[in-house]
Amino acid sequence: MWVEKVNNISIEKKIVIMLLGLLVAGVVASAGLMGYFLDKTKTKSFHQIAHSLNMIMKEKHRALETVAYTNMLALASNQELVDALKNGNREKAIAILAETEKNIEQNSPFHTFKVHLHDSQGHAFLRSWNPNKYGDDLTTFRHTIPYIVSTHKPFVTTEVGKTGMTIRGIVPMFDAQHRYVGSGEYIVSFDSFVDWMKKNEDADLLVLLDKKYQIQSTPRDLLLGHYVVAQKNYNPEFLHMAQQLNIDDLRKKAFYTDDHYLYTMVPIVDFAGKNIGYYLIGKKMASVDALLADAYKMIYASLGMMVLLLLIVTAISIYIMRKLVFSPLRDFQTGLMDFFTFFQKKSGSVSPIPVAYHDEIGEMAGKVNDEISRLEKSITNEEKVIAEAARVIESASNGDLTGRVAVTAENQTIQKMLDLLNKLFQNLEENIGKDVNKIVQTLEAYARCDYTHAIPGATGRIEKRLNRMQQVITEMLILNVQSSEALQSSSRVLSKNVVELNQSAAGQFQSIENTSRLMQQINETMEQSMQKLNEMGNKIDTLTDSLQRGESLSLETGKSIESINTQVEDILVAIKIIDEIAFQTNILSLNAAVEAATAGDAGKGFAVVAQEVRNLASKSADAARSIKTQVENATELTQKGINSSQQMLEGYQQLKHRIDQTTAEIEEISEMIKSQNRYVAEINSAVMKIRQSAQNNRSIAEKTESIVKDTQSLSDNIVMQAQKSKYDMTLVVTQGCSVATG
Repeated sequence: MWVEKVNNISIEKKIVIMLLGLLVAGVVASAGLMGYFLDKTKTKSFHQIAHSLNMIMKEKHRALETVAYTNMLALASNQELVDALKNGNREKAIAILAETEKNIEQNSPFHTFKVHLHDSQGHAFLRSWNPNKYGDDLTTFRHTIPYIVSTHKPFVTTEVGKTGMTIRGIVPMFDAQHRYVGSGEYIVSFDSFVDWMKKNEDADLLVLLDKKYQIQSTPRDLLLGHYVVAQKNYNPEFLHMAQQLNIDDLRKKAFYTDDHYLYTMVPIVDFAGKNIGYYLIGKKMASVDALLADAYKMIYASLGMMVLLLLIVTAISIYIMRKLVFSPLRDFQTGLMDFFTFFQKKSGSVSPIPVAYHDEIGEMAGKVNDEISRLEKSITNEEKVIAEAARVIESASNGDLTGRVAVTAENQTIQKMLDLLNKLFQNLEENIGKDVNKIVQTLEAYARCDYTHAIPGATGRIEKRLNRMQQVITEMLILNVQSSEALQSSSRVLSKNVVELNQSAAGQFQSIENTSRLMQQINETMEQSMQKLNEMGNKIDTLTDSLQRGESLSLETGKSIESINTQVEDILVAIKIIDEIAFQTNILSLNAAVEAATAGDAGKGFAVVAQEVRNLASKSADAARSIKTQVENATELTQKGINSSQQMLEGYQQLKHRIDQTTAEIEEISEMIKSQNRYVAEINSAVMKIRQSAQNNRSIAEKTESIVKDTQSLSDNIVMQAQKSKYDMTLVVTQGCSVATG
């Protein structure tokens, strides 16, 4: 919907709307740029403020180191203090330090300082803040003391001791003979930083010590993650806000802001170069916003100037375009509308377009004026041409194709169209004829099946073709009548033959059906025979397996009997040996009895034993003879078993030979049945093809019978239609057609 409304707006309004849109876009873009620059300015200002705080903090740290170093150098040059250290005179050293501290407090802004003197072995000699504590070995827990003892070189550093993390200026002390007698350190705390930052930078400061370097414990309320507050003077509110921060994340960033502070951190490095802590600086956001206010004012002023400049440029652009573009366009539009009114015949004349400027629009107006003058003349000529062409076309629409356009047109395209129109009518006259009405009357007569009507004086091709078509149709009608009558006679004969063919096909189909059923029964019988042969083959296979097992058992039985026979022979040998042993034992017992009789009474007991041995030998001989008899009987039976086993094995082999012959005969019968099955299948397939052919013949006969009936009906209709038509028999005779008249 809105697209249609936009399309209906004038160019002037579209351009004005476009300029206003560009103005709005410029204002929005300016606002976006302002937001971008504000954000960039804010971020850059935060970076600059954080960097400035870092530089100030580092500068103040170096200044404090310089104070500690120079003051300790001054103390080391006090020969009385050096002599007191050398001689171990602590009272004199205490007095000198008291006077020195008083002078420093009066002439220096740093009032929170301490002095610590060490002997040449690195032991505590005097602590200005606790004179009663001395003599402890400082080398056991402080890295700087062994260094000064071994190198005798002055330096300044930040170190963690029992008093906490402080800045220390450590200087060696030498006597008049330039012998090393010990060292001294000027200790400055960070509390003076806190006051200075609050007073000069409107910022709070926390000195943070990494807990892994802490010597003494710290209350939990002074912890910030794994850092502890290493100062006594601090702002509790700032400490509370800092405890909400993620110190590890803040260490990785240049700064961090919340509603109260801009935070930044400065590392603190010890004597060995290790990072032992940080300065956490928090500048109040009120001060930061005050610093940003001037930058914001400049950005807002720049935006206002940019918007004002855009408004002025847009207004001037609209005025100039109205004067130089829109006004000539309106004159051009008015002139074109007048011309279109004239072109549409709504007015009788047209005025030229006024030309005020010789720019592109003025050139277009001049060319349009020239074209209007030319078109005005051309339109008058074209009206005459159109009137003449309309007359010729109207005459042609009434059926007269002899009319032609005689007027000449100034427009070459229109003249070419007139030439084509005249050529068209000439072609129509040559191809159709002079009078279309006569052709229509003839066609209407043909539509009524009256072919006696012809066009007199035909000159056009269509007129001549219609007259020739009359003759051809008349010949076709006569020929159709004759052909239809012959077709009727042939159809009757064909119908009779088709009926006989149909009956014959039905009988053939029935015979083939009977043959097919018989072949199916033969096939089933052969399949049953094949099944019985398969069953017989399976039984023969089972019998063959049984024969093989019987043959195997018979062989095993023969082998077992032969083994028994061998063992029996071994038993006979053993019995023979036993018989010989019994014989020898009997002889020995006789000899023993003789010896016992010779011995008299002393040999009576031995004679009894010899008698018993002879009795045992006699029994052993009898038993051996008995066993020999039984074994010989067993040998005879075993030989009979071997003979029977051999006969049984021969019987199994003969039976197996006969079974193999039977199996071969069954396989031959099976192969013959399979061959017969293939022949039956081929015969059955041939019968099925013959059956299908017979069925197709029967179907063809039925279709042929239907076609014959349709042909008879068609021939009857042709004769009837031909009889309804009118035609002139003399036309056929004059053309020499060999058709019968009737």
